[in-house]
Amino acid sequence: MEIINLDNGKIDELISVNAYVIASEKVPSPSPKTIFDLSPKAQSELIKSINSKELKSEDLTFKIASELTLKKNDKVSIIDYTLQEKKIIIPIRNKSQNPADRISKLIVSLKLDASSSFKIISCNKIETQYQSYDLGKLNYTEANQAELTASLGFENSIGVSGSSSRKNTSSTSQKAASAGFEDTSSNIAEHILTDGLTEASKVNQGLSGKLSATRSLAEEVLLKQRIVALNAMILEDGKTLSIYQDGVSGIDLTGNVIVTIILENKSNVKVERVHSFGGLFVDEKPNDPDKVQVREMSVFYPNLNENLKSKLSFEGDFRAVVKRGRTISEADDKVEFKSGKSVEKDISLLPKDQFKPLLWSIYLPGAGNSGKLPIKINNGALVFSSFSEALDFTNWLQQKADSIKGKTLGDKKSTIYFPHNSEVNTTNAQNLEIGFF
Repeated sequence: MEIINLDNGKIDELISVNAYVIASEKVPSPSPKTIFDLSPKAQSELIKSINSKELKSEDLTFKIASELTLKKNDKVSIIDYTLQEKKIIIPIRNKSQNPADRISKLIVSLKLDASSSFKIISCNKIETQYQSYDLGKLNYTEANQAELTASLGFENSIGVSGSSSRKNTSSTSQKAASAGFEDTSSNIAEHILTDGLTEASKVNQGLSGKLSATRSLAEEVLLKQRIVALNAMILEDGKTLSIYQDGVSGIDLTGNVIVTIILENKSNVKVERVHSFGGLFVDEKPNDPDKVQVREMSVFYPNLNENLKSKLSFEGDFRAVVKRGRTISEADDKVEFKSGKSVEKDISLLPKDQFKPLLWSIYLPGAGNSGKLPIKINNGALVFSSFSEALDFTNWLQQKADSIKGKTLGDKKSTIYFPHNSEVNTTNAQNLEIGFF
């Protein structure tokens, strides 16, 4: 194994790293609770409490079946967006064309711009996902065999005969065997003497061979799970996030790493006042203006003039295979470990619009080129924190606009004004539109 320290930036030719942010998944609103969500003992106590206050059986039944809700708090509330949870996606790619090469270790650093009013105060979760393949059993076997056998035989005989002659006979045969070879030769010499004596001799020679030297290699591999070590650190007073990955044998660190962080901005904050109205409808009929409940809330969020920028860099170890071994394991590979630092690059981590909450307002189109302007409550624009609240108030206003002339809403003594010096009436209210604030 050879370790090669690369010059700065050369590791970028082997490894690619980037970063971007996606919006966190919204937590669904909890569904209303009923008596059936309570324990048996709590159900019994609740029924006793309701029974002591309700005289009619139908009222008792209605109360038991009703949702369990808390009374609304009419005090001014604060909605704080100065703390925001974001998911950072870090895609990592192996640029090598050799399938045996892999990224063995990686340290990724994200450093927020020094002039930014943001800092990272928490890293809640780190996720990575690798595909796992069940290879079953992969076997490799190699075998060679060699055997050698030999034989040698001789015969001789003498007899009586009345003639004299000499004959030589030679024969050779060779037969190939499936596992080796067989070679047999036979020489016969016969000499008849003139004096009547006969001499005969026979020589048999045999040689057979079979290669049978045995060498066997068997390998079995079973892959079912991949594990990668991950950890993160927040450095430099919340300005730098460092993510460390360490792989294991056979695993390339290519893939996406998902990091959930919490960003804080307390030094550059904008405040918007939003309103919420309760009791707009009773039995699906619009309520009187003086009976409508008005709630004021203050929304705090980062006031950004430009996108959130960051500097991205990484250090990595790259395992480059020079020559593959005969086995499945990496242990007999001839490899080079290439280590180096990337060139630091600027990235736009988050668009400034992602830090502003979705706020809604009700607009009245103006004549000519005067455009659309939001309706007002007291001295400011009427702003809502949700589309559904803006829609409910629009529906109410289109039916009750004539009733609020010169009147105030609820105990907050709030007054509604239409823009463009338009009169507050049901005719003008039919032209109202809902849009982003």
